Amino acid sequence: MKLWPDQEDVAAYDGGPVAVMAVPGGGKTTALASIAARLIARGEGEILIVTYQNVAVTNLRQRVNQLLSDANMPPAGFHVATLHSLAYLILSEHGEMIGFDDEPTVLSEDDSSQQFTLIATEHYSQYEDRWRDKTAALTHSRADGFRKDRIDYIRRVGRRLTRWIKHHRLSSTDVDRVLLETIDPCDPPALGCWVYREYQRRLDNLRMLDFDDLAVHADQLLSDHQDATAHLQRRWSHILEDEAQDSVPLQESTLAKLAGARRNWIRVGDSNQSIMGTFTSADPAGFRRFFRKSGVDQKRLGQSARNSPAIAALANFLVDWTRRRHPIESVRRLAFDPAEIKVVDRSGGARDEEPDWRDVNLTRRFHSFEDERRLVVDRWSDILARGHSLTGAVLLPTNRLGEQMAAALMERDIKCDQLLESNPSVQDALEIIQSAIAFFAQPHRSGLLAEFFERCLKAGYWELEPGAARAKVSAVLRSDGRDLLCGRRPARSPALLTDLQEATRFADKATELLRASTLPIHEVIATLVIELRVPAELAGFGAALAKYLSRLMGEHPEYGLLEVAVHLHRRQARDLLVSIGDSNSTLYRPRKGVLTVSTYHRAKGLEWDVVYLTGLNEWHFPSDPASKFFEDKYEEAYAIQSGVRDLSARLPGLRVSQPPPEVEYISERLRLLYVGITRAKKALSMSSHQFLSAEVYEWQEPRPPTLAYGVLREYVENRGKKTRSTEATDTWSKRGGGAAQ
Repeated sequence: MKLWPDQEDVAAYDGGPVAVMAVPGGGKTTALASIAARLIARGEGEILIVTYQNVAVTNLRQRVNQLLSDANMPPAGFHVATLHSLAYLILSEHGEMIGFDDEPTVLSEDDSSQQFTLIATEHYSQYEDRWRDKTAALTHSRADGFRKDRIDYIRRVGRRLTRWIKHHRLSSTDVDRVLLETIDPCDPPALGCWVYREYQRRLDNLRMLDFDDLAVHADQLLSDHQDATAHLQRRWSHILEDEAQDSVPLQESTLAKLAGARRNWIRVGDSNQSIMGTFTSADPAGFRRFFRKSGVDQKRLGQSARNSPAIAALANFLVDWTRRRHPIESVRRLAFDPAEIKVVDRSGGARDEEPDWRDVNLTRRFHSFEDERRLVVDRWSDILARGHSLTGAVLLPTNRLGEQMAAALMERDIKCDQLLESNPSVQDALEIIQSAIAFFAQPHRSGLLAEFFERCLKAGYWELEPGAARAKVSAVLRSDGRDLLCGRRPARSPALLTDLQEATRFADKATELLRASTLPIHEVIATLVIELRVPAELAGFGAALAKYLSRLMGEHPEYGLLEVAVHLHRRQARDLLVSIGDSNSTLYRPRKGVLTVSTYHRAKGLEWDVVYLTGLNEWHFPSDPASKFFEDKYEEAYAIQSGVRDLSARLPGLRVSQPPPEVEYISERLRLLYVGITRAKKALSMSSHQFLSAEVYEWQEPRPPTLAYGVLREYVENRGKKTRSTEATDTWSKRGGGAAQ
């Protein structure tokens, strides 16, 4: 595999502490895998690779294995883990030193999520009057809509602050002190402490740990027991860390102890894409501090073949303007690190052509989201009408707006993938496997065979023969499925002959699959993945689901396929996907001709030919700490940041420095805009709306475009691009794929 010059420089890593700042599309995974393969080839000992997400573990493992295979070496000599799986390994091997006689018993992610939902419901019930007074600006047509919204808010804020409390090892005395000193139980600090105390009580009653407890105990073990630490340091000669910008302080502490005096630790990340500080315990400043630390070798992966020159220039300008000219001095310091995307071709060669500013379009602001939504639908329709085979995405600030965008697309019969609550590709595969297992459990029920057929057809795992009609084939399977499985062909009129043949073909395939029903559950899943030709990128999902179901049946020896089918049917897809490792939708692959509807946060790590950025107003992307957003809006992301800030201030013994929550929120929103811009490969459109009538808030005051939007628009105009009105013809599609107008 040929590396680009920047990648080659990083892959030549020879030990010691190194920080690598990578731009979007800079190939950091390729560089890390190359480092691991080279160290293994040199006989440096076992390599530990730590990454942020479960799915990234599979991706990195496959990359390293492929490089080792290319070098005729066995797939060994390295271990890939997340912080939580690493902590579990440490406690499994050395936990007896701190009182773990057996392997730790861990509460699953879905069970943990259910506990937080129950606790949130309890908090709302106890303080319902306060919640109604505190959030009077929220309006819903139904009382249960308000209740659901607030319970979801309590769950999210409480869960995030619970993680923060655990990671910073607050004592029960600290938590009780906050609760005693707080007048309003709905304020974020008190809310977080209340939820934490109740959640911990439930864990203690169950005699279980959660994944954050694992990480805390593992780090403490390394601090208190040098023998165990020395053993692990001898085992792992080098530590490679991916997505270091999303590393939590606890992860940094654990890996520093494992690196030891040799400090063979390379951290790769992009602090300018640090957008998870609100929703996880990630510390956006942690990787920056490490990068600037004395004795740390600094490297950069600045080359990227993802974006067109104009899009890359726009992203670079956003960073430069924010650092030099943003009106808030603290935002200038905190939002971005200096970074420049250097556009190269696929072979790594420099692209020296001038940017074509037709690749970028910043429209005027719209009166309402409905108008903004109409623009996106019309422009994507025009692209499809002109026959372009492209991937596309529309990014929105909230799930609520995303749902409305998806509804508008479906009204026009435009295909879309909703990357809002879960990955659509994974969810399709999950539904097919669930329906297959239900059929395996009760093959005598023809309706289950028909449902299996419908699921396969919907997801594209089964294609109808010419002349067959879906509804008629399904009807034949529903009425005569049992006979077809037994090899008996019912009498049908000649008009249904083609449909009967198609039903017979599917029944024959189902009969083949049915033979796998007697196998262990992990082999059942493997058979379905292979025989249904599930896309290769979903192989990690199949393996994770097989592991999950194997554990489920191990915990419930009385379970057969019927009970497994019922379990899968009852579980909410979102919770189940969290449990099996796709909570961040990283397995999703954009499809040509299908518009992806996503929030800005969920788009991270993905890329599309055409991207529409929406909702770029001062409500969703506030620019001023004195903004009405911070005065009026009771929004969970800001509430979490203010809660962390307040807890840090109340408990000075923590020695945790936190910027004002308004400043950090503004900084993170600028990074979120940067992530949105850099998702676009060929064409980028940006827009905003003034009024919030499409959302839950009753205010009708106009919201201007966010400050950065106006600055970026002026920058594009000054480079000779004439701004076109929203009624202008889409010249991008006419010239065959240069810009989205």
